[in-house]
Amino acid sequence: TFFLFLIGCAEDKEQEAPNLTITENETCGGTAPVIEELSCENTGMQFYPDAGVDLPTFTIRAEISDEDADLTSYSMLIEFDTDLDNALGDDAQELTVQGSLGSNACSISSADVGASVYLQGGPPNHSTTYEWYISIFDASGDRSQAEMIVCTTPDEDGNGEPY
Repeated sequence: TFFLFLIGCAEDKEQEAPNLTITENETCGGTAPVIEELSCENTGMQFYPDAGVDLPTFTIRAEISDEDADLTSYSMLIEFDTDLDNALGDDAQELTVQGSLGSNACSISSADVGASVYLQGGPPNHSTTYEWYISIFDASGDRSQAEMIVCTTPDEDGNGEPY
């Protein structure tokens, strides 16, 4: 079992854009976000309120831009697998996390967003190297190209280097 935390909440297995909308009067939309950079970090032991304990934590960050500035709300699709072959496997695990960056439509053209994965049993497992595929949906539902980063999760004590 694993837990995920972001500025929103996590949902299992969702391939389509969430119900993030801009009103009929808004004019932005139509341009997909671009992932400029991905990074990962083992963030040690963090308190997980739902479990009431400290758990090893792994954080994935994406620096993103969007030409039409509709990153006011977003969804981050995270897919991962252990086959280090530069291809997303059919058995890949998926997570979707939603967040909000502002309330004014068409006002946010770049952001640094992240998702913290709390490890408790797996998958993802401790001390395991995965290919992490990230896609970002903007408030209009436009999806970025998936980008991939290879990172290793921390051990049971929250230690270890991600690269």
